[in-house]
Amino acid sequence: MLVLNFKDDMDSLILKFICQNCHPLSITEQPGFKEMFIYSLPGYKLKGRYYFTQLLEKKYVEIHGNLKEKLKHEYLSLTTDTWSNRKNDKSFLR
Repeated sequence: MLVLNFKDDMDSLILKFICQNCHPLSITEQPGFKEMFIYSLPGYKLKGRYYFTQLLEKKYVEIHGNLKEKLKHEYLSLTTDTWSNRKNDKSFLR
């Protein structure tokens, strides 16, 4: 039997994998992805996209709150470097 913290950590790592690699949340329901977890962690129950959608929303609220708190008394300035290709009418952002 897997420890509760391990399961929570695995869920967070799976969500991190999905976000960092731009995978859809439905990857957790793909046969190959499921098979990998069944083989490597037989005691771990892989959750589906609905669970990870809720976890993503919870993480967003948590991180957004932390960021707002850190920037509460700070000034923030953003700048971009853009240019347009006149020949092809394309714009670029670096």
